[in-house]
Amino acid sequence: AAEGERGEGPTVALDLNKVSAFFGRRLLQQKQEMFEDEFLALWRRHVPVEQGELPLSLLNGSFVRVVVSGRPSLRYFPLETLPAEPKERFRALFGVKKQWPAAELEPFLADLGSTKQ
Repeated sequence: AAEGERGEGPTVALDLNKVSAFFGRRLLQQKQEMFEDEFLALWRRHVPVEQGELPLSLLNGSFVRVVVSGRPSLRYFPLETLPAEPKERFRALFGVKKQWPAAELEPFLADLGSTKQ
């Protein structure tokens, strides 16, 4: 921590994206599944500072998009609970959702190695 500009003692700077991601992941874990629009509104209320736009990409690897009652929804699905072995990971991923847009799938594969040849 650096000294404050007016000699008020140490100051700390927080990364607002990391703070927002922390609160978003915690909310997903608590709720398990929510309609996407309701989650976004609730997430905004839970972030303790004005953050502006809260892109869902801050939570990549923590949720899967599903459709519930015809509405886009988010289901808590943390990367750290998936198997490390690629074949088992793919089985788990496609057991939850039959079709994945590449951008949605990539965060769940990034730690397996390069996805580009």
